[in-house]
Amino acid sequence: MSSKHTPVTLLHEIQEQPELFRACIKRYPQMFEALSLTGSDIQGFKRVIGIAEGSSKHALEMAAPFIEAWSGLPVTIIHPENLEDSFHILKKLPGVGPAYHPEDLFLAVSQSGETASVKRSLHRLKHRFPHLKHFLTLTNNPNSSLATEYPLHVCIEAGVEQSIAATKTMSVSFLTLLFLGLYLGKTRHYLSEGAHQQLLDTLTHLPEKITAVWEPKRLAQLQVFTRSLMAVNHFILLSKGPLVLTLPEAGLKLTETSSNIVYTDNTESFKHGPKVMLSGIQGVHPNSIYVVPPSQDLAIRLYKDLRSHFWINPFQPNEALAFDDDRVFFIEFENSVQVPETVEKTLHIDPEKHLMLPKASLLESLFLCLITFQTICYYLACFKGEDPNNPALSKAVTT
Repeated sequence: MSSKHTPVTLLHEIQEQPELFRACIKRYPQMFEALSLTGSDIQGFKRVIGIAEGSSKHALEMAAPFIEAWSGLPVTIIHPENLEDSFHILKKLPGVGPAYHPEDLFLAVSQSGETASVKRSLHRLKHRFPHLKHFLTLTNNPNSSLATEYPLHVCIEAGVEQSIAATKTMSVSFLTLLFLGLYLGKTRHYLSEGAHQQLLDTLTHLPEKITAVWEPKRLAQLQVFTRSLMAVNHFILLSKGPLVLTLPEAGLKLTETSSNIVYTDNTESFKHGPKVMLSGIQGVHPNSIYVVPPSQDLAIRLYKDLRSHFWINPFQPNEALAFDDDRVFFIEFENSVQVPETVEKTLHIDPEKHLMLPKASLLESLFLCLITFQTICYYLACFKGEDPNNPALSKAVTT
């Protein structure tokens, strides 16, 4: 591939991901067995403290509930700036130490391995609190500062990311973090052999699941769906359950590739306050995209929330709020509960405002949602005549 950034560079790197996933799958569990950690070290861990920013932080946030559930270890994620604030507070309180345990595992994620704030945070933790001894770094560059300064290092081996927006490095980071959760769960004997194998089987079949998103018929539908999003550059992305964790990364990609204004949240939070955002400002209505979970229970709860967004009385469909230009969209899975007919008719949801993704489990749905939004972002920028590799957004991960 040429090192020159062209619009199609981003699409190529999005579509490299199934093969990169296969390579990551083959490296499990050796990627963690190579670390200088003994079984007793891992058994003694008290919690995982993640440190990252940007897309790396999003990968951590997506993986955190799975790591916690699979390993039995509480997971806390700290933004480097928040950690910096705690250092300033401690300066004013002599004799007060941090609530860190020697057996805490500090997990730093940086795709470039050179994120200044992450490097500074680890340096201050290591030198100010010498009782801390477990620092694990995850990067895409084995020659980076974070890789060479800390003996516990895992390289995700996603290759050079030539597009501006981080796509493949973010996705492979997420997958690698899930494998870390599997490894910790197995080594700590928290996961049974059967549960470990079942989860491993699910992750092993991810490449085929993802490739299905780009089948000709589905890709054509995705392009039609994306063209419907072109009227405005304001987006509200809403979902329910763990899929909510994918939305900040989707929003970041929308802002990076075609300069959109994006708000993301759980549908629950819109039941009480920010409905004015849905109704638009000065006649301009945002693209409100609801990502419907494959879980029946979560989907039903999402539709219940949605009624409170658009209905004056959620039990009377004929009392829906009146908009001149409703811009409500749905991304669903083949096994999602179908959008209620009353919602379809009252909000005038045309067929092109639906995007159907392949049948998926909860874990698979996060990857499918992530890859789908990456693909939408590419086409949206191209349809608008914009370069998704905006040079103004060039960052350390780009070469």
